[in-house]
Amino acid sequence: MARGYLQEFNNKTEVPVPTELLDGLAVYELDLRKQVERISLTTFTTNIPGLDKDITNLKSRIKQQFTDRRQYGYRLHSVFIHRGKITQVFPG
Repeated sequence: MARGYLQEFNNKTEVPVPTELLDGLAVYELDLRKQVERISLTTFTTNIPGLDKDITNLKSRIKQQFTDRRQYGYRLHSVFIHRGKITQVFPG
């Protein structure tokens, strides 16, 4: 990111940015990416068992929802769902 900015700066101005600086930033950015990927992978793999437990718990709760009301029948007449904005206001 910083390297890209300096390269763009280098292309737009007459003041050259030393190639050593650009190369050093490239190595630093690569190292940072590796660290972030390693931390993300570690965090993801350690949280999977917890997520599985949460999913199982939620599925169980959904199955038990309204168990005391299942003896009553009902009919669904209509459902209206609107998402969006009002683009025109009609006079009252």
